[in-house]
Amino acid sequence: GIYIPFLTAKLLSSPIPGLALKGIAIGNAYTDVAVEAPAFFEYMYTHALISIETHRAIQTNCGDQLVRACLQGNLSCSNDCARALVEGYLSSDSFAMDPYYIYGDVCQIPSSQASLLPSPKLRPMHRGVIGPCAAQYTASYLRQPEVQKVLHIPTQTQWTDCSAEVSFAYHSSPSALQKYPSILKSGMKVLIYAGDADTVVNFMGTQRWLTQEGLNLSVVSPWRGWFGPDKQLAGYTEGYTNLTFTTVKGAGHMVPAMRPLHALYMFECFVYGDAACAKFTYPVDGFEALTGAATTTDSSATSHGALWTVAGIAVGVAVVAGLAWGYRKMRGSKAEYAPLTA
Repeated sequence: GIYIPFLTAKLLSSPIPGLALKGIAIGNAYTDVAVEAPAFFEYMYTHALISIETHRAIQTNCGDQLVRACLQGNLSCSNDCARALVEGYLSSDSFAMDPYYIYGDVCQIPSSQASLLPSPKLRPMHRGVIGPCAAQYTASYLRQPEVQKVLHIPTQTQWTDCSAEVSFAYHSSPSALQKYPSILKSGMKVLIYAGDADTVVNFMGTQRWLTQEGLNLSVVSPWRGWFGPDKQLAGYTEGYTNLTFTTVKGAGHMVPAMRPLHALYMFECFVYGDAACAKFTYPVDGFEALTGAATTTDSSATSHGALWTVAGIAVGVAVVAGLAWGYRKMRGSKAEYAPLTA
C-alpha cells in the first residue's frame, strides 16, 4: 500500500530507459492510516466479532476522529472512547485469532519447536491450503545458520517477520494518497484488490480512501459479482476512473495463498483482458467434481485426481462401515451407546 505507489510515482517522474511500466496491482493496500483506521471496528461489528452494544458504545463515545486518535496513541483520545475500544478488543478475543484471516485457525506450536516437527504433507488444492503455522516454519527456516550463510547475512540472526527495531530505524510515510493522481493520470492500468477476510487492512477502509474520504474517484462501472474459472462467485468488482477495485471472497490478507485459483484468474484477466483469460485453461480440483462444475473427464492427471478424490471418499466410507458392522457383529448389539471414559 505504501511501497508500490511510491516506487511507481518515482518511475513515472524519473523513467528508466527500456522499462515500460504498463500497470500495477496492489492487494489489501494499507494506504492511509487516518482514513483506514476507523474501518477496523466497523469491520469487526459487521463480521460478528463484537456485539451490537460494543458497536453502539464506540459510535456514541468515539466517532472516526477519536478512533484515529486512540489507535494512534494521541493524547486527544478520551477515556470513554478508549474504554469502548478496549472492550472491543477484549470481547472479540482478538489475540486468539488471526487478524489477517479471520476464518483461519491459529498456530499452537511455539516458535522454538517449529524446527523439531515435520511439515505435514497436504494434498494441494486450488482453494488454497496454507497452514496456520506457516510463519513459525518460515522463521525457523530463516534462522538456520546454513540458510543465513547462503543469504550472506550474519549467522545467529533471530529473523522475525515484523521487527520494531527495523520500523524505528526509518522514516515512515502515513499516506500514499498523494502519489495516486500522477499514477492515474499516466493512463496505466491499476488494480486494487482485497481479500474480504482481513480485519487489519480491510476492504471497507480501502473503499473509504478510493471514494469520498480520499481520492474521490467516480464510478464508471457499477458494483457486480465476478466468477472464477470454476464457475463460483469469486468476489465483487467495481470500476473507477482508470482504476479497478476487486474483492476476493473468502481470502485473507495474502490472497494468492488463500484463493490461488481465483487470484491467478484475477491477475491474468487484469494483464491480458477478460476476453483472453476466458479462453485460458485452468486446473481442476476435487471440489469442482463435487459442485458439478467439472462434469466431463479427460486424460489430465488433475481431472483424474478429482475423480479419484471422490472415489477415495466413497471407498473409505465403505471400509469404515464394513469394519463397524464386523465389530458390532462380534460384540453383539447393544441397547444404547456405552458412555465414554477419560
